[in-house]
Amino acid sequence: MRALLFGAIVGTVLWMASEIFELSGGGFSEISLLITVGAFLLLAIGCWGLHGSQSPERNVLSFSGTLLISLAFAIFAVLTFQLMTGQASPETIESPLFRIGGILMVLGAVVFGIAVSRAALFPVWTGAAMIVLSIGTVAIEAVIGPGLSQNLVNLLLGAILIFMSIHALRAQV
Repeated sequence: MRALLFGAIVGTVLWMASEIFELSGGGFSEISLLITVGAFLLLAIGCWGLHGSQSPERNVLSFSGTLLISLAFAIFAVLTFQLMTGQASPETIESPLFRIGGILMVLGAVVFGIAVSRAALFPVWTGAAMIVLSIGTVAIEAVIGPGLSQNLVNLLLGAILIFMSIHALRAQV
């Protein structure tokens, strides 16, 4: 469990670093995309540490949310790898698979956020923030499209994931 939580922390730090690089005007580069692929793969696996921490017994809601989030990060890793290797371009990355990944991520985060609020291992605000930020992501993209605001939402989500992972690690000691 600890290894999964450390994976979630490292994956989130890498994801946030790539978001900051993109925000700073660096845009996409081979190294930033490689970092993002690694981040997404670590998060696809590491999110199971959060599920396991709050759900020692059977928790279908947490499991369902975690599964959706894990699948979304795996899809994003594949799409980012395609972007990095030239199999896709920033203009064509908005494929149906990207949309499916986005839908899975939002649904997973909402379901997982509800499970977090119910399980009471993490502070209730963390579950509520996941729900609000996930729905906010959809609203932001619908109104003004992807861009700076999307990066900022991802940074906030990243901070929450790190907080939750550290909280779970401390609870195991």
